[in-house]
Amino acid sequence: MASLVIYLLIFLGVTLALYQFYAIYDYQNFGDDERRDDEDKAPLRRLLASARDYSRTGKADAFEQSLQQVFGDGLDRRLAEAAFCGDPAAIRPEPLLRRQAQIHFDGSIRIKPLPGWTIRPPSVDVRGFLLIVISANCLLALFLGGLSIYTLGYQMQLPALAWANQAWILMVLIYLLMGITHLVARFDLYMHDLYEIGQLNHRLADPE
Repeated sequence: MASLVIYLLIFLGVTLALYQFYAIYDYQNFGDDERRDDEDKAPLRRLLASARDYSRTGKADAFEQSLQQVFGDGLDRRLAEAAFCGDPAAIRPEPLLRRQAQIHFDGSIRIKPLPGWTIRPPSVDVRGFLLIVISANCLLALFLGGLSIYTLGYQMQLPALAWANQAWILMVLIYLLMGITHLVARFDLYMHDLYEIGQLNHRLADPE
């Protein structure tokens, strides 16, 4: 009975690992846009629309009102104009909204990851590399799931691989990989936000 439960958990873990990979990839490419379609995110749509109108007409009232509604007093007006004024906007509002409390702006953008510690935003986007790590974790979870089926009929003979004959060890490794993937995905979102925000330094240095 215990073995059956373990194999059911392995099957569930492999299925969740596949879904996890899909969910991460989907969020990386479409997550912010999909969330913005919700009624609760209407202020973000109004902000982008008013920023485009401000760019065309020079009338700032609607833009300032939308900016206040979304960011309060926490986002410098110059930074907001660099980010949103233009068609299309330089970046989406969500990265700025997520990292607003960590942004230090004094002519150029700096990031405060911890109190008393200020750094430059990353100049290299590590998303491609981290997606490879996430993909490798998913493939490894699939391999371990397949290995659990293989060892039902055959035993690994090499002493260094004797652990693979224990289904519970394979189960633990699969769920451990899922936890690592979750942490990597969170780190990816954080670093990609900082990278996008840091790119505004180029526009601030050369508005045109």
